[in-house]
Amino acid sequence: MTARTGQDVEVWQGEHITLRFTVESSETLDLQTAESILWRVDDGEVKTLVDGVTVVDATTVDVALTAASTSRGPRRYKHELRVIDVEGRPVTLAVGDMRVHRSLHA
Repeated sequence: MTARTGQDVEVWQGEHITLRFTVESSETLDLQTAESILWRVDDGEVKTLVDGVTVVDATTVDVALTAASTSRGPRRYKHELRVIDVEGRPVTLAVGDMRVHRSLHA
């Protein structure tokens, strides 16, 4: 299984936004049985199953970003979604850029 690249997102400072990631149907990973799911930004922020990551079904996961999550300085960040499967193996599902735009309201 390889990571889906190009999972780019654009947000404006201070926005609430939900990112949705879907596992390709040809892959055998079941997100509902995952040991853990982590979404990370290269400036150190991490979202987990107890803080912002929600499993929607066996192939879909949502990551909720709050205003605090998007209030970082405007620039391009790297983000990554990683799953630890039921057997303890790490699987990177998605990687991409998260561009935070300066908001006139932030």
